[in-house]
Amino acid sequence: MRLKIKKRYSTTRTTPATVVCDVLIRLFFAVYVASIIYVLWQTVLTSISPEVENLSARIRFWTMEPSFKAYSEIWSRGGLGNAFMNNIYISVLGTLLHVLICTMAGYALARPDYPFKQAMLTIIMISMLVPAQMTMVPTFTLYRSLNLINSLNSLLVSGLVSGFSIIVMRNYFLSVPRSLWESAKLDGAGEFTVFWRIYVPISKPGFATIITLQFVAKWNSFFDAVLFINDTSRQVLQPTLNNIILSISNAAQIGSSVENQLTFGQNVRSAAIVITMLPILILYPFMQKYLIKGMTVGAVKE
Repeated sequence: MRLKIKKRYSTTRTTPATVVCDVLIRLFFAVYVASIIYVLWQTVLTSISPEVENLSARIRFWTMEPSFKAYSEIWSRGGLGNAFMNNIYISVLGTLLHVLICTMAGYALARPDYPFKQAMLTIIMISMLVPAQMTMVPTFTLYRSLNLINSLNSLLVSGLVSGFSIIVMRNYFLSVPRSLWESAKLDGAGEFTVFWRIYVPISKPGFATIITLQFVAKWNSFFDAVLFINDTSRQVLQPTLNNIILSISNAAQIGSSVENQLTFGQNVRSAAIVITMLPILILYPFMQKYLIKGMTVGAVKE
C-alpha cells in the first residue's frame, strides 16, 4: 500500500520583482551604512590631522602627519576631561539606580496578588504620555527647594524612574514561568530571594534593554544639564561640547591669530566629538543582541 505524500510548497514565490526589490533594499542599506562609516571616519581623520589639511576641500582618507595633539588640548585646556568624569559619574550611578528601582517596580507589578495593580499601570501609562516640557517648571521649582540646583545629584534624580523601563521589565517578568516562583516559595524562599536568584538571572535581555537606553540617555543629557547646572566645573559633556563648538565658530568669525587657529580649529572640535561618542560606540555592539531581544519580548503570544 502506497502512501501518497503531499508536497508542501512555500506560499512566497521568488519572482523577478521580489529579486529586484531585495537587491534595491540591500543596496540602499549598503549605501546608508557606508555613508555613516564615511562620516565617522572623516571625523576621526579630522581630529588627527593638522589644520592646514583640514582647511583643504579635497576628499582624503588618511593624513600625512597624524597627531593626537588635539586630544590633549581639548582634554586639558578645553575642560572636556572634567566634563567626561562628571558624565561617567551620572551615567554609571544614575543607570544603576534607575535599573534597581524600575526592576523592583516591574517585579511587583508582575505579581498577580499585587493590590491596585491595574490602577498603578494606568498611572504609569498616563505618565508616559505627558511631555517633558510640561513638567519643566514644576521640576525646577522642586529641585530648587531641595537644594539640587547646580549639583550633579540633580542629574541623578532626573529620569530616575521611567514608566517605559517599568513596563519593559514587567512584561519580561510575566514571561517567566510561574512554576519557578511556586517552586521557590515551596522551598521557603522570600520575595527578595526569588527576585534576586530566579528572576534577575533569567531576565538578562530585559536588563540589557533598560541599561543601554538609560545609559545613552544619561550620557547624552543636554537639556537637564543646561537647566539645572550653571557652574562650568560641574557641567557634563554635551553642554561642554556645545560651548566648544560655539567658541570655535565665534573665533573663526571674529578672526584669530594663526596660532589660535591651529590650537582651536576643526581638529579640536572633531577630537571633542570623538571623545563624546566613543563610549556609546563601544557599548552598542555588545548590547545589541540583548537589546533587540528585550524590546521584542511579549510581542508574540503563542
